[in-house]
Amino acid sequence: MNELKKRIAGMSLDRRALLEERLLQAHRLHWRPPTIPRRQPSDPAWLSFGQQQMWFLDQLAPGTSTYNIPDVMQVTGPLNVEALEKALRSVAARHEVLRTHYCSVNGSPIPAVQNSWAFKIKLFDLTYLPESQREAQAKCIIQKQVRQPFDISRDLMLRAMLVRLSPDQHRLLILTHHIAWDVSSRAVLYRELRALYQGFISGHAVRLGELPIQYSDFAAWQRQRLQGEFFKEQAAYWREQLGDAANVLNLPTDRPRPAAQTFHGAKHFFSLSPFLTDAAKTLSREQNATLFMTLLAGFVAFLNGFTGQADISVGSPMVGRSYPELEDLIGFFINTAVLRFQLSPTTTFRQLVEQARTVTLGAHAHPDLPFEKLVEIIRPRRDPSRMALVQVNFRVQSAATPGLELPDLAIEPMFEFIDTGTSKFDLALEIAPDGSDDSFFEYNTDLFELSTMARLVNQFEQVLTELLRQPNAPITALNVLSHLRRRTHTVENISANPKIKSLKDFKRKAVDLSQATIRTSTLQPGRKLPLVVTPAVENFDLADWARTNREFINAKVLEHGAVLLRGFNLDSPADFERVAASICAELYGEYGDLPREGVAGKIYKSTPYPADKMILYHNESSHMSRWPQKINFYCAQPAEQGGATPVADCREVARCMDPVILQKFEEKGLKYVRNFSPGLDVSWQQFFHTNDRHEVEAACMQAGMTCEWAGNDGLRVGQACQAVTRHPKTGEKVFFNQVQLHHVYCLDPAVRDSLLSIFKREELPRHVYYGDGTEIEDSVMEYVGQVYEQCAVRFQWQKGDMITIDNMLVCHARDPHVGARKICVAMGEMITAKEVAALAKAASN
Repeated sequence: MNELKKRIAGMSLDRRALLEERLLQAHRLHWRPPTIPRRQPSDPAWLSFGQQQMWFLDQLAPGTSTYNIPDVMQVTGPLNVEALEKALRSVAARHEVLRTHYCSVNGSPIPAVQNSWAFKIKLFDLTYLPESQREAQAKCIIQKQVRQPFDISRDLMLRAMLVRLSPDQHRLLILTHHIAWDVSSRAVLYRELRALYQGFISGHAVRLGELPIQYSDFAAWQRQRLQGEFFKEQAAYWREQLGDAANVLNLPTDRPRPAAQTFHGAKHFFSLSPFLTDAAKTLSREQNATLFMTLLAGFVAFLNGFTGQADISVGSPMVGRSYPELEDLIGFFINTAVLRFQLSPTTTFRQLVEQARTVTLGAHAHPDLPFEKLVEIIRPRRDPSRMALVQVNFRVQSAATPGLELPDLAIEPMFEFIDTGTSKFDLALEIAPDGSDDSFFEYNTDLFELSTMARLVNQFEQVLTELLRQPNAPITALNVLSHLRRRTHTVENISANPKIKSLKDFKRKAVDLSQATIRTSTLQPGRKLPLVVTPAVENFDLADWARTNREFINAKVLEHGAVLLRGFNLDSPADFERVAASICAELYGEYGDLPREGVAGKIYKSTPYPADKMILYHNESSHMSRWPQKINFYCAQPAEQGGATPVADCREVARCMDPVILQKFEEKGLKYVRNFSPGLDVSWQQFFHTNDRHEVEAACMQAGMTCEWAGNDGLRVGQACQAVTRHPKTGEKVFFNQVQLHHVYCLDPAVRDSLLSIFKREELPRHVYYGDGTEIEDSVMEYVGQVYEQCAVRFQWQKGDMITIDNMLVCHARDPHVGARKICVAMGEMITAKEVAALAKAASN
């Protein structure tokens, strides 16, 4: 065998390609795929190996959207909702896997096909809203539904939702769970939906061809097949490939790796230069390789430079539908292949492409061993903080699956909604070779920051450009890769320095160096709030500086309550988002109460409120059970007059307040009450993004809110919250609430009198009480307003200003203004009341 390998290795590329083609032809002539038989009803039901792993992951982390697979489409034209619902119901009836529950019996999963079930499209009709508000509201609803977890022990694995913007404009969401679905299932669904919908609207019965098998038949067959000689043959190949592989890719991360693997993620989209794609295609033809193989080799070379490792394993999906019976079946067939590369100091890019060709062809010749079984065979050292065998993934988008086509309708995909906020790998790269902006890095947000992804895109393109220009040069000799290695080695040397006990110590050094590039001051003598930071040098990259000096910024925010960044030439909301993402560990993108800033998914416009009225002092979302720890404001356009953002230190407010009043607030807490009445303010349907009362009750229960239905489609909800608490990091006492925003006394007198003439106090649209339900005295509210103003600091916005506020240390307001004013908001580092209580207790000890 070794002699044969040497003879093959010594062949020219042309002769080896000819040999491979002849072997493939002979294989096609003599190989016939085995028939997958139907399972007898009396036979036990099984999960496939992939499903079993999916079930296991769901048991470890239930209630997450990690394995949700959404399809969102814009539908224009006379949509027949009833026909679409019937068509989707027929698809679920046809494919048992979509109506299978996965229950735990004695700790093992058992699939149970549901023969009695209900399917209904959830419809949100937004035509009651002003047209200008419908699109933003639709986005909020869709994003919430996309991230709604499945309960795989109870739910159908297929959901559909429609948002109606007008009679001829809809947004359609089809949501599935990976345990019953893969990317090839989409084409099956679209074919069947098209035929069924056409039949229902025309009144003609449609008979789809009978499926030869169901998914459960495949699962049973797969388990029987992976035994005996066939299993030994597959296992032997993969042992030879991966038996001594490194198994761990040490990616330089921005944050310490959590003790257990997390799946919080995001996508950073970009477009690959057409020049690079064309050059890669040319080299592929020269090497008798596919574009996938050449781009994969480029990614491996990039990882070599990024990590300094020469033994690199990359995951890549394989369709897993080699058998005719599977072509028309919906289900989870896709498998992750592990492609291993070994580089030497003399390896050239041409040789790396040839290596990519060899390992890819080998994987496709041995496709039947599920990833889960591969882990069992290789038995890598298990580390709960990482995925076994591979931590990075690579994909090249193939020819696009034909979109959904329905009679008399124009249907366009809406890719911006496909982000579920999760990542299964530390880092994944997907390339769209057509030059569109659909290429992306998917990354774990507990490990990497957005600004790092932007840098990786530039570095990957630089590496690929250099590789394609010099394919015959040793990869280690290329300047761009040498630069990446020096950067990695610098970090490794810092970590290895015995004088530096932790990364935290190293960051303090970075802060000392940063003082030469910035200046600090305060707005008013004797007032610490806010700290003002301005650049001391030209051509200052604020996002990069903020990322490097995050610890410095965090320390100053805790000390001063807020940091005002001024004079850094932030020209757009996109620039603002880069800096905010560098400061905040994680930006929050599901804040439904504020309108979004159109160019950025996690940037919001400030609260829409009459310009001639003041927005009173409040801590953001403090009337709820979860709130952001940090708020970032950005001035895109200051007002002609007024429009300041007053801020007050909540520690100072607590210190200045009458001890008797403060103690009463602290002991009793607050109860916020909101009454939803038809035709007044927003409806409960709009607020909760549903028409289903049971869903509202469940949402209230989950949030710890009381919920009471009133006559004529009314709803009263109540939320018990703190009025005074302690900061989770400093342990200091803070006056933390929204009492001014909710108490009827704080309204303009004319508005207050008008409301009280119509409603009883308990019927007011919004009001706040002490936690025991008693009224907060008007005199107390007057006094609270005086204390806020006594502690307040005002500053006039300048274009390009950005301020970062600790939401628990500082409350904010807005002064009336004249003329257009545009302030953008980014919030991050969400925390719950329970987490605050536990952390504050620890900080105080």
